Amino acid sequence: MVLTHLLLSAQPDFGYNLTTFHLHHGMRNEADSDVEFLMKTLKEWGVPLQVEYASVPDYAREKRISIEEAGRILRYQGLRRIKEQYKQALIVTGHNADDLAETVFYRLLAGVGIRGLEPMKILDGDLVRPLLPFYRNEIEQYAHQENIKFIVDSTNFDLKYKRNYIRHKLFPELARLNAGFKEHLINITRDAAEVDEYLESEVLEVNSSLIEEKENQFIIQLEKFNLLPSVIKKRILIHLFERKNEMVNRKMLERIIALASKPQDSQVNLVKDFLAKKIDKKLYLFLTKHSRSVGKEKGFRYELTLPGELIIPETGEILIAKYGEKPLRESSHELFLPEGSFHPPLVVRSREKGDLIRLRRLKGKSRKIQDIFVDKKIERNQRDWHLLITDTQRILWVVGLEKAFLENEGQGSGVIITCDRL
Repeated sequence: MVLTHLLLSAQPDFGYNLTTFHLHHGMRNEADSDVEFLMKTLKEWGVPLQVEYASVPDYAREKRISIEEAGRILRYQGLRRIKEQYKQALIVTGHNADDLAETVFYRLLAGVGIRGLEPMKILDGDLVRPLLPFYRNEIEQYAHQENIKFIVDSTNFDLKYKRNYIRHKLFPELARLNAGFKEHLINITRDAAEVDEYLESEVLEVNSSLIEEKENQFIIQLEKFNLLPSVIKKRILIHLFERKNEMVNRKMLERIIALASKPQDSQVNLVKDFLAKKIDKKLYLFLTKHSRSVGKEKGFRYELTLPGELIIPETGEILIAKYGEKPLRESSHELFLPEGSFHPPLVVRSREKGDLIRLRRLKGKSRKIQDIFVDKKIERNQRDWHLLITDTQRILWVVGLEKAFLENEGQGSGVIITCDRL
């Protein structure tokens, strides 16, 4: 409410339009009364309010993420939907200095490296955080001075959430040891940002002369690589994993660097199907298992055996097909094909010109794949890498987005296909 009050006060000087957003998380009994309070107050202030309703716990279960992360994702999805309604709009959030300190501490506990300590910025693309220099107690003091009424989310005191435990249990104890510890945490992020900027510039200079990419592997020239400082070696390897949208931890990095310095040829299995192999003066880094292509000049096309597993080298996704009973509830990353409802063999491929799918949710009405990507806001550079599953006659699944209408939906048994990241 303080943020809205400040923006409203500055509106005459800057001439912008202001609208607000609230996400009803579907978690608290008092959430409905919170919405009523917001609607009443903002109406009195003459500020539009848009409210969205979502079940954060259901989304967290579906995506297999924490409640906190699910809430953050859904909030920003809602904010960006509103932003698209206006030209040259900015998203303004109420993050403050306490939020930044808590985030730094949270990440330190998780064992992040320098890159994970990058600070929040007051201006970050289309995001603006004007309250970031101020601590929570300063903001509350301003609210009392200006007689601004506000509500406190009761879940902010639930200690089962890590951030709340940090805020209400750990930080008070740390404050007894050093009253300025929050400022020290924030300063760490500034120092880390400067170091990170330097490392990035160094990596960009050496990467092109060191790395060659072929299909599902990276080839590293070891004569140059082994002369580099350890911190640069790690940053180069992190970049390679990121290019395949994969995560890498400190232990994996250290194993790869140790392998690179060995005099004899050798290899190490990193995790799942990730492999690093040293041959002579080159290091081969396999971040996905090679799969058999069934032919296509552009894009990709692979056959999915039943039952079986298929790793897509281009995207780093794994598809698992097995026979089983129809799930009680399909997730967005799971497809059930009843017996007799499809025509094998199944093929996993990228999109082709003119692709159509008869949608389950529209009871068989057809839509272009291109239109689905636009509706779902899939970025242009990602559309050619999105997985489609087909049989010999039609598209059955735009993975994670839309499923085909099946004349024989059935119950009973059939094929269950799941898609996940490696």
